[in-house]
Amino acid sequence: MEKQLNLLKKELQQKSIKMTRQRKEILRLFLTQTHHLLTASEIQQALRQQDHQMDLSTIYRNLETLASAGVLRHIALNDHIARYELVTAHHHHHLICLECNKTELIDLCPFQEINQYVTTQTDFLPTEHRFEIYGYCKDCQKINNQTIDDIFQGRKHS
Repeated sequence: MEKQLNLLKKELQQKSIKMTRQRKEILRLFLTQTHHLLTASEIQQALRQQDHQMDLSTIYRNLETLASAGVLRHIALNDHIARYELVTAHHHHHLICLECNKTELIDLCPFQEINQYVTTQTDFLPTEHRFEIYGYCKDCQKINNQTIDDIFQGRKHS
């Protein structure tokens, strides 16, 4: 992890941004969390559990700085709560649970053919895209006694 933090520090230095103690703690959190999309509140709670106190306004300010530097990516989901993830070379998309907001990565990217078409058939140069699938995670399906068939049958009757 220290190696990754040093690489992030160099990236920030190239953009004339200092690696402050707060930024280091936030980035360390992203490097160690299995839940990769984090809200400012979730970051504050996780830092508290590690005995690091940080005001929410300080967290927001640092998240925006790190996002503008291209180290973090701002993700806005259907609930309009700002979430952030560490920018990596690994291209992925997200599955999002509508009940608990748990997110899961998927490596499948259905946009390769679309990007090829756009770059060859138009004057537009795509630089990024986002793709999320919303539904219910396994745990929330169990809690609500729902199955995929139940969900789709409910839509047919609506």
